[in-house]
Amino acid sequence: MDIEVWREGFEAGKRLQPARPPYDNGTLEAWSWHRGYIEGAAQRMGRCYSDRPPRDVEWPSLPSQRSAGRAVRGRPVSR
Repeated sequence: MDIEVWREGFEAGKRLQPARPPYDNGTLEAWSWHRGYIEGAAQRMGRCYSDRPPRDVEWPSLPSQRSAGRAVRGRPVSR
């Protein structure tokens, strides 16, 4: 987790800015920004939140950004 980027997201969440990080999708920075945004928005809305990024957390791997067929009624689309 990038703590500086988490704080950027937290501040954006407190202002309820649109949830679009200034980082490429699928990157650690985008993931960290979104995690901070969620906490900042929760604070703004009076919900339970944490004003500190988590420490020593093992984050799941991010999904790949390659194109995948869209599911139609539970079945993949033929290519």
